[in-house]
Amino acid sequence: MLRNTGCSTAVIRRNLVRDEKLTGKEEICLLTDGTVRQTLVAEVEINTQFFSGQVTAVCMDKPLYDVITGNINNVNDGQQDETKLQGVMTRAQVLKQEKSQMPLKVIENLGDDITRDKLTELQQKDASLKKLMEKAEMDTKHKTTAEYFTMKNFV
Repeated sequence: MLRNTGCSTAVIRRNLVRDEKLTGKEEICLLTDGTVRQTLVAEVEINTQFFSGQVTAVCMDKPLYDVITGNINNVNDGQQDETKLQGVMTRAQVLKQEKSQMPLKVIENLGDDITRDKLTELQQKDASLKKLMEKAEMDTKHKTTAEYFTMKNFV
């Protein structure tokens, strides 16, 4: 039994379905590997941890699991029983999580009387910005106008 949130239907192994449960309809399914399959449709009763009741399911000869419940009406995502859920992280997600981000230093409150001139003055006095301002000034002296950004007063 598998709960698949990437699946839009219910899937059941064909040899578990009696012929009288088949509806006579067929459905085209796009599988995760990109293949397209035409499958029989059945009305079956299932009882799983994620869904119990009557469901319209597609029948497959060799699914990975006997029963797969996709995103069907009244499906239970198993939130009450987290021990049975499995999750994976890609290498990129693990690396991103391991990277620690330096928190941005901000002043609690600038006050109500802050003006553009006062903010400019505070920025010029800020020791943490000094290195960046010097680099910006040096870069402007050695490049053409189109090759650099200039520092301007913005509000």
